[in-house]
Amino acid sequence: MMKTSALLWVVGLFAGAALAEEPASITANGKVWTLRNDTLQASVSFAEGKLRVDSLRNLAANVDYLKGQAAAPLFTHQLDGVAVAADDGAWTLDGATTKAIELYGKPWGQRLEITLSRTKPVAFSTRQVFEIYNGPAALRYFSFVRNGTDKDVTINASEVFDLNLPDRPRKLHFVEGFTRWNTSQENLARGGRGGLIHYDDGHGLFVLPENNWSTCLEGGGAKGQPSERLLHLNVWQQGAKTQAATVAVATNPKAVQLVLFPGEEVEYFSVNVGVFKGDALDGRVAAAEHLRKRFKYHDPTHQLTTNDWIWYNKEGRTEAKYRNSVIPKAAAAGFDRIHFDDFWYAPEDGFEPKDGWTSNMPALCDFIMESGMKPGHWFSLQGKYCYNGWGQGRDCADPANIDLKLKQLEDTLIGKYHTAWDQLDAGLLWKTDAVTTYSHPSDSVYRKILGLHRYMNTIAHKYPDFMMQVTCEIDNPAPPTPPARYQENVGLIHLADNGIVGMFRRTDTRDDVRDLFDCVGTFPLEGMLSTWGEDGSATAWQDTPLWYYQFLLARHTTIYSMPDGWSTESIAHLRAFNEWRKNPRFKAVLNELLRPVHNGTDWQKNEGPWSWMFTDENKTKALLFAINHLKLSKENAFNAKLRWLDPAKTYLVEDITMLSGGKFNHRYCGSFSGAQLKESGLPINLDAGLERCAAFWIQEKHEDVPQVLYADAPVTQYTEKIAGSGLTVVLKGVPNASAQVVIWKPGKKGVENRGITLDASGQASATFDATTITKDTSLQDAAQAASIKRRRDTSTAGAWPGAFGATAAWLAGRKIEAAGAYALTTSAPAFVWPNDDGSARVLALPPGTTGPKIAACWTTGDQFTMDVGAPAGKAYRLTVYVMDYDNGKRGMEITVESRDGKVHDAQVATVAEANAGIYLSWDVTGPATIKARKTAGDNAAVSGVFVDEAPGNQGKSPK
Repeated sequence: MMKTSALLWVVGLFAGAALAEEPASITANGKVWTLRNDTLQASVSFAEGKLRVDSLRNLAANVDYLKGQAAAPLFTHQLDGVAVAADDGAWTLDGATTKAIELYGKPWGQRLEITLSRTKPVAFSTRQVFEIYNGPAALRYFSFVRNGTDKDVTINASEVFDLNLPDRPRKLHFVEGFTRWNTSQENLARGGRGGLIHYDDGHGLFVLPENNWSTCLEGGGAKGQPSERLLHLNVWQQGAKTQAATVAVATNPKAVQLVLFPGEEVEYFSVNVGVFKGDALDGRVAAAEHLRKRFKYHDPTHQLTTNDWIWYNKEGRTEAKYRNSVIPKAAAAGFDRIHFDDFWYAPEDGFEPKDGWTSNMPALCDFIMESGMKPGHWFSLQGKYCYNGWGQGRDCADPANIDLKLKQLEDTLIGKYHTAWDQLDAGLLWKTDAVTTYSHPSDSVYRKILGLHRYMNTIAHKYPDFMMQVTCEIDNPAPPTPPARYQENVGLIHLADNGIVGMFRRTDTRDDVRDLFDCVGTFPLEGMLSTWGEDGSATAWQDTPLWYYQFLLARHTTIYSMPDGWSTESIAHLRAFNEWRKNPRFKAVLNELLRPVHNGTDWQKNEGPWSWMFTDENKTKALLFAINHLKLSKENAFNAKLRWLDPAKTYLVEDITMLSGGKFNHRYCGSFSGAQLKESGLPINLDAGLERCAAFWIQEKHEDVPQVLYADAPVTQYTEKIAGSGLTVVLKGVPNASAQVVIWKPGKKGVENRGITLDASGQASATFDATTITKDTSLQDAAQAASIKRRRDTSTAGAWPGAFGATAAWLAGRKIEAAGAYALTTSAPAFVWPNDDGSARVLALPPGTTGPKIAACWTTGDQFTMDVGAPAGKAYRLTVYVMDYDNGKRGMEITVESRDGKVHDAQVATVAEANAGIYLSWDVTGPATIKARKTAGDNAAVSGVFVDEAPGNQGKSPK
């Protein structure tokens, strides 16, 4: 047994690398091929002119879903109206090959390719491809179809994938609409994005066709038809035509009939099928794990980008604006990329800055690179979109057009501008209503998709750090009016390797957090673009951790607000978050798969609060987050059941929530068994914090000796060594930085929290004994203890009489007078809006007075103070009313201080809360100072201040 005195833990750059995944394998026994990875095993055979899938085994559940089932044909095609099927006995096996799937210098799995051919009814061949990925992933199946004749051959319709699954007691989960999962115990006909079958005995399968969402059926048009996508998923469909198939993925003849030119070979549709053990959420996460491998996200690091789409029309693009404001402020805040959105270039097929807004784009992009970021450019494959509208311009089905655009992108945008991100939209997938040398009207949309894929993957494979993004506008959207506007969406078929898809709030919920929780198992979240922090006009800057944590839900987040309006404080706060996010120890965990934990009491409703986590492959460490940014649920206290940890391990939990002022909380939450965290859950109370958000670091307990539980952002790596009963920790990180290190002491069942300063070379060493415990110095807890009863009210709005101000009340726009022993003074003038629009947010007049209500606020610039006079030693409840009457996109931080400037507590009103009207209350004692500071929007504004007796005289003096 290892002696603890000699025990040495080395926590390297990535805080302990995970063990290598078990590689996928394909073995051949004559004409039978067995494919296997961590979760499934499948068997494919060829005999007597028939290709079959004979076995599909769920290894965790020890179930073979095809055992004892009648065989279904793997595929069926209508060739010029005549049916041919995988098991009709007319095929010749021309060969089979196996090779490794390698990309970005990394192995991803194994690929089996079986070549079949036939002579009747026409000369026709197909390459059947089965890809199985390493680790906990699934099977991808697709084919290449080839016309062996000297005439056109039409595939009128196909069932590209069939399975005959047992119809035992089960529930069907499916995504029929945009992102939201639905459930049924019946069947599914003409399904959309994917399906998941959960058998009642706790296991199941998922089937994800790679499909587009809105196919254009109008010749030359640019209007998507969501109901007529390229593929349909049918599960236990009544009256199914295919023999014995309970699950079938079929083409939609209205949307695609592929016409093969003489001798031509074309890639055909893909389907992903995988297995899982557990409940439906386990199945959805299993699908998400597979999608990470399928789309080969070799670097799923979260990216934060500025985008000028909203403000360039209003503010104007100029080189001076970029050099003097946009680039330096984004760099100071810790952004990763700067993006120039549409209309930046001219002429219609060009790549030179429009109207000469910069005389030297290469030099400007050099400046972005020198500032530690990468540039991105919107670049249309249509070329003529900016001038002639959607549904026109260059045809992506034309190989020559793709070659031209690839040359422009490589030679100029990448070669001269260092472009690292290409944004593709503008309705590229319109229908061509004439026969060309490269497409027919019946297959022009599908061939455009193939051209788009060639363009994206050529670049993605050649330039590994390049990100291709397709937006929700690529599928030829309907006119921009509800509800048609919200039908803009994309499918898996549009994603490139290492690519992303932009949703931009045009889905079911129009909230990015809810959409992304809905998307788990439908889209790979590593490939999703989020646009958080934006209100309806997409211009708000919200300086709050409640917003920042949302950045961690998708691989890419875009901020559309103009950097000119970002305050120095906001930039500093976001910088602190980004430095934490980019720390290699945390980044290594954040780069793992996102795993949902909680989204309210009813997963189907998805009304919050929302909690999710990331854990390393060995489940030795994890990051857990929780937020409630909406008013859909009052359930702010809940148990986060951490099913993704190892029930056999023991874990230490530290609260590391970021606070509104840019600092981080540190509070030891306790030691828990993995089984306890999985079954009972970690208690989280979002009402207990300064904002409705929380973050936790979870670390496996090694042995009953002191160990590092947590080291914050300045520490990039550390080693720890036990000597006797003490612990020596050697730190490496940011030179001259001060770091917080938390050491767990098993004998005391507590922690020591120590600040350590790294030297000029970024190193430090510290020794900890086994007994010293730091009294809990949680900033959140300290603020809560000081305020005793800290309240937030968003329901009262303007109807304050009877709820607030029983002792004293001051309303902006009315004369400020002393109220008994209390007085209010402020240097901020009152602004009164000319008319009261009848809004419920407007404060009612004091009882016993008459006249019209006044819509008003005290305001002067970005911040101001208000002095509350009160008797020394007198306890009372102080309330501040924040109301953004004119929709100025204001977010507010209200701080209560003592007269000598010592902070008592602070609360933040989000943009949404300020717009609705929110009361922020504290129990305090004696004179106090109120500081109002804007965190977003036009300026700081307060509409009312109220005093009430403190219940039970429990107030604490702000001193």
